[in-house]
Amino acid sequence: MFDFFWKDVKLMWRDPTELLVLLAMPFVLIVILGFALGGVMNNPSIELNVAVVDQDDEAAGMERLQHDIESASLPEELGEIAKTIAPKSILQQTLEEDLSDVLTITAMTEEEAVRALEEGEVEAVLTIPEAFSYDNLRNMILGESVQTTLSITKAAESQLSGDIFQNMLEQFTHTMNLQSSYANVAMGEEPELTMEEVSRQETVTERDPISSMEYYAIGMAVMFGFFVASTMSAKSKNELEEKVINRILLTGQHPLSYLMGKVMAMIVMAFVQVSLIISLSSLGLQAFRPYEGDIIMKMVLILLLYALTVGALGSLMIALTVRFEAQSLQDIFSIGVVTILAMLGGSFFPTAGLPDFVKMIGSWTPNGATMKAFMLTNQGLPMDEIVPYLGRLCLFALIIFLVSVMIFPKRRVQA
Repeated sequence: MFDFFWKDVKLMWRDPTELLVLLAMPFVLIVILGFALGGVMNNPSIELNVAVVDQDDEAAGMERLQHDIESASLPEELGEIAKTIAPKSILQQTLEEDLSDVLTITAMTEEEAVRALEEGEVEAVLTIPEAFSYDNLRNMILGESVQTTLSITKAAESQLSGDIFQNMLEQFTHTMNLQSSYANVAMGEEPELTMEEVSRQETVTERDPISSMEYYAIGMAVMFGFFVASTMSAKSKNELEEKVINRILLTGQHPLSYLMGKVMAMIVMAFVQVSLIISLSSLGLQAFRPYEGDIIMKMVLILLLYALTVGALGSLMIALTVRFEAQSLQDIFSIGVVTILAMLGGSFFPTAGLPDFVKMIGSWTPNGATMKAFMLTNQGLPMDEIVPYLGRLCLFALIIFLVSVMIFPKRRVQA
């Protein structure tokens, strides 16, 4: 098996065209995409001007609710809880404080808001209806089925910005419905509201946000790692046509020794390739900076597991090529499958704006799981946050490799 491994490594090393594709092309794309999309990723903050028309009297709503509590002979503590979870106050705090880096809120009358929207001074108008506080508190405190609606009016020329603001309000109302349920109120627990990140920038620790160069260094590295599997499959096709495989098997070698030799070669070459791309990108482009020892060790582990998935993919392609004498399998893989995996996994662009089911599928692809693990690692997150993605890589590699062993012929290939 080691002889087969060494043979494949030397064949790859003696092919300058393949080496150029596997090592030089990623750098070209990293530079192009990194500089072209640097402004989008490095300064992704969204600034929205929103007018708020407040038609609600929170104090009057509290008084009405207190009267209802007394009339129903309910515990007086519910009135204090109502003041703690006042929905309009929480909404105002969320918009004016928690999202102050995204939103500029201006209180206006209805006429002023309409005029500002028409003149393009604001992208959207939020109207808080009458009895908003009272109706929401009746629902949360008294358990009554009451509906109240926040109204959003969007400018026609700022439809995208209006949609973004609408999504933010939908997140708020969804969070209120979940965390301010009657069960929590009865227990006296104060709701802790959270809003999802609006921008695509990933900043989860005190470390610097992920730059465009870093993002595409990772994305291109894991995408071009797949071409190691494609290249090895192409060489297997040539060996099949020249009956090299039959001559090898005539020497008494077990058929799986041939496959395992190539798998080992792909694992080593993928590991070296991705390591070189990330290391040289870090040195030459200042793209990836894993200077801490703990981060470097985690990266090595991620690289090893990713290389195993490349070896598994390559073993499946080789098994299919040898068993069915497929002549164009590597072309289909390199042109079609790699492109689809790259798009789903986020190698070309961040997947934050894609539908949830697409993001879920992308996170299970080898490149998607590897990219996520890399970025979480470089942001300094603990190992338990990264382990789920490493588990996906292990599961993918194991399943694909077992399928490859089942498919690969166990006897001499017929001419």
